[in-house]
Amino acid sequence: MWSKSIGADVHDPIQPRSGLWPGLYALDPFSLDLVLKYRVYCCTMKTFTRGQLARLAQIGTEAIRFYEREGLLPAVVRSNNGYRRYPEDTIQRLNFIQRAKRLGFNLKETKELLSLHDNPQASRADVKALTESKLTEIELRLEDLQRMRDVLSHLAAQCSGRGPIKDCPIIQALDDKGKAVTTDKSGLA
Repeated sequence: MWSKSIGADVHDPIQPRSGLWPGLYALDPFSLDLVLKYRVYCCTMKTFTRGQLARLAQIGTEAIRFYEREGLLPAVVRSNNGYRRYPEDTIQRLNFIQRAKRLGFNLKETKELLSLHDNPQASRADVKALTESKLTEIELRLEDLQRMRDVLSHLAAQCSGRGPIKDCPIIQALDDKGKAVTTDKSGLA
């Protein structure tokens, strides 16, 4: 009986109380109030407008619109007054999107991660494969950045920083005629 979980002195408003005439059911206002509050709490869900959601998730309203258009956020129904009302779990979804973005996942990859997140039959292997692919991509970018850094360090060491720009080794290396400083991927050696 649910009344035992609330407290020993609270009884089920539908069940007869001991000490009452047989067949008489107690309609204790306190008990009905608990039932009413429980039902209201249980059946109403906190929702937010787009502006409220943007403030809570610390992003712009345009970003929310964009995520809706791109399918990263589920479609929401408009309320009677015409406003879109977003459920509370949308904040968590937006935070998920922002974290994925900070880790370098693009829109397509984030959408795939959300799809895996929402699918109870999805496996960890799918998530791991996507993550390892992103890691490989980042490692390749790091190699490119290291190569660019080396070239820029070399060019900076060649330039005295004084005199006319005409004889600047950096400008000469970047000029179409300065083909001595090129690589396959970045255009620099």
